[in-house]
Formats: sequence, structure tokens, C-alpha cells
Amino acid sequence: MVVEGNVGTTSPATPSHLHYGKENTVRGNVLTFGGSGQVAVSRPEPHGQATVERNVLLGRSAPAFVGAVGDRSVARFGVVSDLNLIWDTERAAAVLPRPVADRRHLT
Repeated sequence: MVVEGNVGTTSPATPSHLHYGKENTVRGNVLTFGGSGQVAVSRPEPHGQATVERNVLLGRSAPAFVGAVGDRSVARFGVVSDLNLIWDTERAAAVLPRPVADRRHLT
């Protein structure tokens, strides 16, 4: 599935929620001011779950990516984040993506 060209804002939870699926792509979206974060990944999968690329993720004291605590932490999921602009309005500087040559899974 491809989720592209959307604007999601001021959601009580997250503007985007990945739940099930294989090789999903979230690209070219503006996702802002989710209550708990901008992108939720709630279910671990044994395969590449999603590529999140070329998005604007804007938050206020909330992480860009959120999952469940413990074994279901989003860091353990098959999500690749590439070329996203991640900004927290409560911090002084942008959190810039790694150069393309240094792309890695969120681990």
C-alpha cells in the first residue's frame, strides 16, 4: 500500500498509524502535531513492514515514531526512515535525516 500526498494534523493519537501489512510506503505526506507522535507502528511483523520517506513530521514534544513499550518498541520493527524532515517545535534545531549513503533500518 502507498500512502502519499496527504496532510494529517492535530490528532489525539498520531496522524498516521501502520498496523499490519508488508512493504507499505508512506511518502510525501505532512504529518503534524499528533498527541503521542507523528507515525505509530503498533504491530511487529517478521518482514519489511514499511518505508517512511520524504515526509514532513512536525511535532511538539512528541517523538516522530511511536510504538508500544517493551518488546513492541518501534525500534524493533521493520521500518526504514529515509529523507524525512523531522522537526520538534519545542527544540531549537531540526533533526535531519542521515545522508543517503548511511541509510539504516530503525534499530
